[in-house]
This record gives sequence, C-alpha cells and structure tokens, in this order.
Amino acid sequence: MSNAVFPSLEGRSWNSEKTPIYEDTVVITTRAGIEKRAAYSMYPRYIFSISYEIIEDNKKIDGDFQRIIGFFLARHGNFESFLYEDPDDHQIVNQVIGIGDGMTKSFQLIRTLGEYAEPIRNIKTISSVKIGESDETAFIVDSSGRMIFNTAPPKPSPIIVTADFYFRCRFNPSKITFKNFLKNLYELQSLELISLK
Repeated sequence: MSNAVFPSLEGRSWNSEKTPIYEDTVVITTRAGIEKRAAYSMYPRYIFSISYEIIEDNKKIDGDFQRIIGFFLARHGNFESFLYEDPDDHQIVNQVIGIGDGMTKSFQLIRTLGEYAEPIRNIKTISSVKIGESDETAFIVDSSGRMIFNTAPPKPSPIIVTADFYFRCRFNPSKITFKNFLKNLYELQSLELISLK
C-alpha cells in the first residue's frame, strides 16, 4: 500500500467515467421465479475510466508522459495501491458526521449522497471542524478516517466537517497502452482504476 498520489496531467478528456459497483451481491432465482439475494458488502467500489487526448513526451523527468508511465511502473502495475483525487468528487462541505453525546470521542468521517452515506478514509486536508457553532481544533484523524476528539463533543451538538479526500485505488488491469499519433505526442484512450475498501 502506497500513499503516492496519482499525477494530475494536462490533456485529460471530458469523457471520463465513474461507475459504482457491488461485485459481491449474490442473486439466486428459483424455477418459480422467486429471488433470494445476499449482499456481502455494505459499500460499493468505484471504477474510474480515464482517457487523455494528449500526453506530451518532452523528454524531461517531470514531463506528463514520464510522470504517468513512471507512476504506473513504480506501482508494478496493479500490485500496489495509491491515492486518487477524483477531480469532480473529492470534497465534503459542511458534512454532519455525527451528533455529540458527551461520551463518544470518535466519529467516522462520512459523505452523504442523497439518502446514502458512506465512509471516507483517505483524508487529504481538513478545512474546518465545528461542534455546534464553535470551531474545533483538538482532534486527530487516523488512517481509517476516524476523527478522534480530545474531549467528547457535548450533547446534542452536531459535528460538521469540511474536508478533501482521496479514493484508494489500484490499476485495473495491470497494463496501459499509449498511442503515438505525432512525434512526442501520445494518446491514452483508456486508463482504468478501481477503488479499494
């Protein structure tokens, strides 16, 4: 597991995709048409399909081509995980993560999507934390995204957080293909990442 961050490159196309998947839901249908279902996972994984219209090979160590291929090779393909910041989904703003009860000091950072809530674990930055109307700074965030306060928030104060986060991902599959369409210019038609739990 690496905390290396997937590089942000110029030339990313607008037709990138993000797909939530539940891989481990089992559906059994009897001959009479009756279904039995079992979900073995509470939270989905996400598949990110990214494409780049232009990646320049400027022959410099910090060029976009060198950065993306070097990042892939350093991870040994899909062997090592890394952090990915989705340009369109990387922030919670004024997210209520819990209600103080005067005893509990630890709260999982979450994000809500409509009626659904899921944990966020790979925190980039915490911009603000409020307990009720008061700013709070006496806390730590552990590697699983749990916010631990020095003093339990009082009852019944909402805990409100604004933060940036990453998705932990790996390459899927363990290869990337560059198409050289002009001298020192490449296209990467499909790069797939899959999030990990």
